[in-house]
Parts: sequence; structure tokens; C-alpha cells
Amino acid sequence: MTVFVVCGAICLVGWGARGIAVAAGLSAAAIHPLIGLALGASVVAVRRAKQLSAGRRVEDATHAGSILGIELVAQGLSSGVPFDASVRAAGVHLSPPIAAQLQAEARRLRHAPAAHPTPEPPSPIEEAFHAVGVSEQDGVPAAPRLVAIADRLRLDRETARDEQLQRLPVAMLFPLAFLILPGFLLTAVAPPVIGGISRLGL
Repeated sequence: MTVFVVCGAICLVGWGARGIAVAAGLSAAAIHPLIGLALGASVVAVRRAKQLSAGRRVEDATHAGSILGIELVAQGLSSGVPFDASVRAAGVHLSPPIAAQLQAEARRLRHAPAAHPTPEPPSPIEEAFHAVGVSEQDGVPAAPRLVAIADRLRLDRETARDEQLQRLPVAMLFPLAFLILPGFLLTAVAPPVIGGISRLGL
């Protein structure tokens, strides 16, 4: 038990926030190894969930920024502003990465106006600017196509989010069945049962 406590103290001092989780697991292991295992698994699961949530927030922000950029370019084209000027004006209202992607795709469009998208799924801006190139070749306004693409991308995102929410109860079964429930049994149920057996002399 002393070894677990000392190791936990070292982790707490040396690893900061991560050390708190390790120290808690080692301290729990000093009480009972299974409790330490359950607590450690819970900490790992929570950290992994936070990482996935952070990555999903970045992805959502990038997707929303791309749709906004497409809509701003479409508004500029609808107002009679040339395409290149519309891209520059849209970039003022967007984050630097999205604005840079707009500029890069606009330059690529000028070198290959109707080039087909890459075999990989194109980004929203790649898809939109490909539609601009096709519209210029066909001699039709590009703004309606851009608006339609932005609306479809937003609808697809909302549909995907609804599907994730529908799968959430199933995803919660694993932490509930393998992390929370065992920890509850070990901390709340096992000690009284073990004490009762000891008093009965079994």
C-alpha cells in the first residue's frame, strides 16, 4: 500500500493534471486492485471522450466556416461582384485557414476551370468552386449553384448530427456496463457483502 501511495505522489508532482488521474488510480489500487483498475479505465475513457469531442468541435467549426465562405461568395456574385473580388471580400469575414483555402481554390480554378475533383471526397470549398468552373463554362450564373451546395451541405451536417444523437444510447452502453456498474459494485456492494461473510465466519 505504501508503494502505491508513494508512486501516486510522484505522479501528482511530476505530471500535473495527468498525474492527478494516475495518482487517483494508484491510491484506489492501494485500497483494492480492482477498484484501481476500474478507476483507471474510467479516467482513460473520459480523456478519450474529451479528445474526440475537441476534434469534433474543430471539424464542426471548419465545416461551418466553409459553408459561410461559400454563401458569402454567392452573395457577392449575386450582387454583380466579380468572382475573384467576391473571394477576397469573403475572406475578410472568415478565419485565416478558411480564407486561405478560398484563395487557394480560386487560384486552382483559374488554372483548371473545370477540373474534376480528386478521387477522395472533395472539401466543401473544392466542390463549390468546381461548380463555379462548370457554371462559367456553361455560361450560367454560379450563385444559385453555390447557394444550393451550401444548403445541401448544411442539411447533410444536420442529418449526420441527428444520426449521432440516435446512436448515443447505444454508445453509452459500454461505459455504463463495463466502467460505471463494476465500480459501483466494487465500492458500494462488495464491502458490505465481504463484511457480512466475515461476520458469519464463512
